[in-house]
Amino acid sequence: MKTKIVLLLALTLILIVGCQSDPIEESPLNKKSGKSLSKKYSGDLSVEVVRAPIVPDGTSAAAITDIVLNFRDLDPDTDGISIYKDGKIKVVLPEAFTNTGDGGNVGIILQGWPQSPPGPPPFPWTTTIVDNTITFQMKEDYLVGTDGPGPKQVHLAFFGFINPGPGMYPIYLEIQPDPESATIHSGTGNVHIIPKPRPAVSAVSLFSGGGTTSSQ
Repeated sequence: MKTKIVLLLALTLILIVGCQSDPIEESPLNKKSGKSLSKKYSGDLSVEVVRAPIVPDGTSAAAITDIVLNFRDLDPDTDGISIYKDGKIKVVLPEAFTNTGDGGNVGIILQGWPQSPPGPPPFPWTTTIVDNTITFQMKEDYLVGTDGPGPKQVHLAFFGFINPGPGMYPIYLEIQPDPESATIHSGTGNVHIIPKPRPAVSAVSLFSGGGTTSSQ
């Protein structure tokens, strides 16, 4: 009987100590690998996922994926996140999004409003796509205050991806601003895929031929 009591006390102490340890958010990019993490994932990003403002059906079911991930306040007076040369931004789309392999995918890092990259193409980053993971790697510094408030958004105009059926889908965003630092900003936002475009009047109609487009 005494042996059982001692074992129960020991197990209780182990559980208490385990619960008191600081939680570390694990990146979904590493969960399947089983490898130990050497980087610190902060989980500090509040990610909002919306339809891109130009096309009418960027978040419609079975349409081409055309979305914007907002990860900083869009107010021009609010700083974005400086990203240094070789720093990275990673976006992970759920498996429900179909990568057709057809290419034609364009990713743009914006500063809080449409058409606000750090300069005209070619942009100062490379884009690599493996399955449903998109990685942007900076070829030069993209800093707060250089030519605006700095990186705040990622626009995915992905003609090689098809949206899934209607529903809410989580999209993971990860930013390593400095390749020399272990600090990772991360967060998850949900995109609402709707059954079909909703009619609305849009001031931007380049891809619609004029007239009615849609909003979310």
